[in-house]
Amino acid sequence: MNCGYECHKIGGPWIAENPKCPIHGVRAQIADRQQDRNKQSIEDMIDDAEDLADIKDILRHMLAVMQ
Repeated sequence: MNCGYECHKIGGPWIAENPKCPIHGVRAQIADRQQDRNKQSIEDMIDDAEDLADIKDILRHMLAVMQ
């Protein structure tokens, strides 16, 4: 993907990605890992849900993650 920050460009200034790139950089990688953790947390909550109150908690958690 051409992001405009010369990430992964052969002969470019970066071995892998520009750390400041909004798509591939450090902050983007941290955000991706957080999103993965949030998704896993929601999946775990769904697996453990036993009643309507649990479903409501899951929905509240999803809304909080989305904001």
